[in-house]
Amino acid sequence: MVASLHADFTGSRSDRTAPLRARTPSGYRCVYFHKQNAYGVPVYVGRVKLNGVLMRVPGSRSTEPWRVALKVVDWYEQRFGPDWQRALRGRHLPTAAARYSPARCGWLARVWVEGRPMEVTVLKRRRWRGDVWRCTDELAVFATERAALAGADAWARRRFGLFAEVVRWRHAEVESQQTGGAA
Repeated sequence: MVASLHADFTGSRSDRTAPLRARTPSGYRCVYFHKQNAYGVPVYVGRVKLNGVLMRVPGSRSTEPWRVALKVVDWYEQRFGPDWQRALRGRHLPTAAARYSPARCGWLARVWVEGRPMEVTVLKRRRWRGDVWRCTDELAVFATERAALAGADAWARRRFGLFAEVVRWRHAEVESQQTGGAA
């Protein structure tokens, strides 16, 4: 009975941590050597990049890399939900893109918010109800590609405020479907 329970546990563990497998000293992506404990056994810790800063996953310190990998998987599942594996594969993709539109005679920008692409629109400020930015349906057109990318960053900061860096992430498969074509 104990052997079957152990087999079920290890089977589910390897299934959950499979996307993190890599050719690293620990055997997993996002799992790093931390130090050796008093007995000389290596201690590993999980680290993920959040808002451009490499942070430690809470509760991820262990002498067994697979336990740390499970904590990293839990962190990704909590943050990105059921699409955490696609978000993991797309974590190095840019969250803003620009493309030239001949119909509009300029550059259009797109920002990925919570894995979905959103076109950058003109933001108008309402002052009579406080200092609030609201979106319009009018697409923002920029003179250059660099201006479009800078405008996309400014748009995200104004639209989402403090949460701009938290909500900007991208799926891996979305890139091939959403980058082509002019509006």
